[in-house]
Amino acid sequence: MIKTSDTTKSKADTLIYQDFAMALIYFSKGKVNPDEARKITEDVLAKVDLTNSSIAHKGINWLAKETLKRRHIV
Repeated sequence: MIKTSDTTKSKADTLIYQDFAMALIYFSKGKVNPDEARKITEDVLAKVDLTNSSIAHKGINWLAKETLKRRHIV
């Protein structure tokens, strides 16, 4: 287990969090910096069931784009 932000996550969860944060930065075209991406990632993924089949089908990139749209960043 890897300890991040006061919660213990599995290695797979940590990779998902990293991928999501990187997608936020990429799809925002630099409007979201790494610190903001980390905060948004913690906020959003804490509320999302990553085992949900529709999330798994659409993917992390889709979720990142939708998050940016909902937050009026892109």
